[in-house]
Amino acid sequence: MAIRDGISIELDEERARQKAQEAAPRGKRRRKAPAAELVPGPRKASVIVAVLAIAFIFVVASAYAFFNPKGTPPEPKIEISPDKPSYSACETITTTIRLTNPPDGVLRSYELGTTQKFQLEVYNESGSVVASYAPQVSQVKTKVTIGPGQSETLGDFKWNQTLEVSAGANTTYVQVPAGMYSFKVWLNEHPDIWAKKNLVLG
Repeated sequence: MAIRDGISIELDEERARQKAQEAAPRGKRRRKAPAAELVPGPRKASVIVAVLAIAFIFVVASAYAFFNPKGTPPEPKIEISPDKPSYSACETITTTIRLTNPPDGVLRSYELGTTQKFQLEVYNESGSVVASYAPQVSQVKTKVTIGPGQSETLGDFKWNQTLEVSAGANTTYVQVPAGMYSFKVWLNEHPDIWAKKNLVLG
């Protein structure tokens, strides 16, 4: 009987401990935070693409505005118009020189110190000058005025394909060899307004 009473006491104590544990509040388990996503979601990726596109457009627009200032009208251009596309040996070359203002240009006016309106030089394939425009001029100030979409003839240049050779007091003219020659023309006293044209001779 004493043994049974001891066992009963131990069982009662065990039950009491279990009830006490069940009655005690249980702590909440902490959940681990999910790992950060390495790959952006569709919405985040679209935002990144939009930002990059805006940045690219801004850079391109800034570069264009820098090299092409808004509101700057185009300058007039020199036009070289030979009477033929190519010439045989000893044939006289006639070229007409014009100053043309684009339709989207503005009224331009150029002051010249003499009556000569343009300069012209002819270069051979090695880059040497073989002829130049040297008309008789007067020391009279001349004004060239040209409006938008207008074209003004500055003059003509004729050349018989000869090269002036000086030996002491003697001057002779020799025929230039066949080949490609470059005609460079610019508005007199305004070398920034110029043009060049290549012609085949011979």
